[in-house]
Amino acid sequence: MQNTRTIKFWNIPFLVLLLGALITVFNISVTNIALPSIASALNANGIQIQFIADGLTIALASFVLIMGALGDRYGRKLLFLLGCAIMLIACVFSTHAPSANTLIFWRMIAGIATAMLYPTTLSMLTTIFENHRQRLLAIGIWSGISAGGAAVAPIVAGLLLEYFPWGSVFFISAPFTLLALIIGWKFLPEFKNAIPMAVDYIGGALSVVFVGSLLFAIIRYPVSGFDFRFFISLLISALSLILFIVYEKKVANPLLDLSVFKNPRFSLGAISITIVAFAQLGVMFLAQQFVQNVLGYNTFQAGLSALPLSISVVIASPFSARLDNKFGSKKTIAAGLLLVGLGFLTALVWTTHSPYWQIFVSYALIGIGLGFTMTPSTNAIMNSLPKDRAGIASAVNDVARDFGSSLGIAVNGSIAALTYSKIIDQFYKNMPSNQQALISQNIVSTITSSLSGALEVARRYPGPEATKLVAAAGQAFLDGQYAAMSLSVILCFMGAGVVLIYMPKNIK
Repeated sequence: MQNTRTIKFWNIPFLVLLLGALITVFNISVTNIALPSIASALNANGIQIQFIADGLTIALASFVLIMGALGDRYGRKLLFLLGCAIMLIACVFSTHAPSANTLIFWRMIAGIATAMLYPTTLSMLTTIFENHRQRLLAIGIWSGISAGGAAVAPIVAGLLLEYFPWGSVFFISAPFTLLALIIGWKFLPEFKNAIPMAVDYIGGALSVVFVGSLLFAIIRYPVSGFDFRFFISLLISALSLILFIVYEKKVANPLLDLSVFKNPRFSLGAISITIVAFAQLGVMFLAQQFVQNVLGYNTFQAGLSALPLSISVVIASPFSARLDNKFGSKKTIAAGLLLVGLGFLTALVWTTHSPYWQIFVSYALIGIGLGFTMTPSTNAIMNSLPKDRAGIASAVNDVARDFGSSLGIAVNGSIAALTYSKIIDQFYKNMPSNQQALISQNIVSTITSSLSGALEVARRYPGPEATKLVAAAGQAFLDGQYAAMSLSVILCFMGAGVVLIYMPKNIK
């Protein structure tokens, strides 16, 4: 009799799909640890730094829905292989990018490749394992690989940066991507709908415009404020969202059947994933800069500092599948959101001289919470739609995750940047007038644009004032981090409350 509680790990298609998921989340997260090195090498300004960090997830969140539909229509194996091929090219060219803008371009190409690859790994996984218990465990392992890979990436990147140039953090994925391409071509089964359905290209285009223009506006705001491009971007985003909703209700084969959101299992699963992805990528974006630029960790130490998060996620994700099966999605997801919120609450006591144990506690709590939230939320989404729409269900799961990730970096980065600039600007104004006269406006702009800029100025002009500048910049960055993390605390606690109130008790 077949044991339905376990999964055969020598199942090559399953391992290939896990490798594909690992490659994508690694590429999403690997940039954060390298940002200080990239900013220095490519002379990147504040907004370029954010687009380097966020370019992949912006493209991913924008294109993932349409890619899920293309996989259902033309074959998920084909989409997986194309995603691997394009990712391989993007990794190689990112390694040798001569400028910040060139690197942003290739990161966005990698995002489009990820939109092909990432949802396909989950949709194919749900078709390979037809037994409910096996599928639930497989989703748990997939979630653990996804969340754990995101946390392991800084460790690998930190080690590479100790010995190799910044481009190595992108090139390291190339051989694994090539391996996934070769083995996937040979061993992955093809799956496409028995009855081909027309692809909603108009809905896909509108979804791309909506997500892309919204995130562009959020990222630009700290630098440009309420300028013309900001308003135009927001206007385009709002109009495309309205048109998307109207069109999806009328078209015969919609890209996204909006009626599925009436199912609390589906909608609350998507909301929960969005919240924790927002929190996770937000903290990694800020905290990795904090431990390097404020606490003085080297790149490898900074990567190791996130190890408790990765270990916690890897352990908690498969375990949460058991909790989901025993206690139901409602209690498991709510517990996960509360733990993530608690982790961010403990991060609000970090200081410019924090011992590592404080970082450890915050990361461990966040990691356990992520593991408890991701698996049951993903399971809720994937079991809400029929198998012939698995690509769309997987795409929605990834839209929730990737939109949350993009929004997390964009919003947290914007909040931190606005707070930092305000504090540093006040610091400059409080300086004696004779000292202000010695500082050019270009230097003032560099200092107020980012913490990296302030540190670079301090390195060029050492002395007592530079020491004061570094101290003020570090505290200003931390204050901005406090403001951003406070938002994550509120969102996680509110999300837990919504799940406890509105998710039906009988959902398992």
